[in-house]
Amino acid sequence: MELISHIKEFRQRFVKVIFIFSIFFSTAYFLSPKIINVITATLPPKVRLISTYPMESLYSQIKIAMYISFLLTLPYLLFQIIEFIRPALKKQEKKFINLFYLGLFLFYTGCVFGFIFLYVFGIYFLSELSISMSIGNLWSLEKTISFLFTVCFLLGVCFQLPLLILILNRLKIFDKKFLKEKRKQIYIAILITAAVITPTGDPFIMIIVTIPLIFLYELSLWLIN
Repeated sequence: MELISHIKEFRQRFVKVIFIFSIFFSTAYFLSPKIINVITATLPPKVRLISTYPMESLYSQIKIAMYISFLLTLPYLLFQIIEFIRPALKKQEKKFINLFYLGLFLFYTGCVFGFIFLYVFGIYFLSELSISMSIGNLWSLEKTISFLFTVCFLLGVCFQLPLLILILNRLKIFDKKFLKEKRKQIYIAILITAAVITPTGDPFIMIIVTIPLIFLYELSLWLIN
């Protein structure tokens, strides 16, 4: 009977999440033309978005609605997951819950940072690179949207560094002394990560990405105290 009760509760929570997602999806799809106008406004003057196949505009609107509804539903999804597993958690394990909310905050911060710095600077650099080779900038609408949200999501994931360090520390996998001793190696790993996720290969943009990641690492050391 207890198993059936858990299944019913899971189904109820799942339906609630789908309902909220559907509302956000419908709203985002309705507003997608205006969102595309905003995205177009962030592009350099010499870049023009085009549709490369008949269904591209429709697919682009659906993609925008999917991405935005996921971002907006994520806090509610996390809340439902936590409430579902909370009764089974021990007192010590419940202390980890606040860390997940911290991770959510860091994820959104990373997404905003990715849009303002990495995406905007990135598309400007890439457009100028094409111009320097006498190539016109006619970009696919769908691929530009995918590029935008991929950059934002990547930075959102990278900004989980403090959460990862705090969890590993609480699990006694390593302590603050170890992190300080390996500071140089971790800095190198951060530089490599920044180089990999930077779409342009521009050293300036790579530095822009590296600095907040190093700051987050140092913040993690402070939070461990």
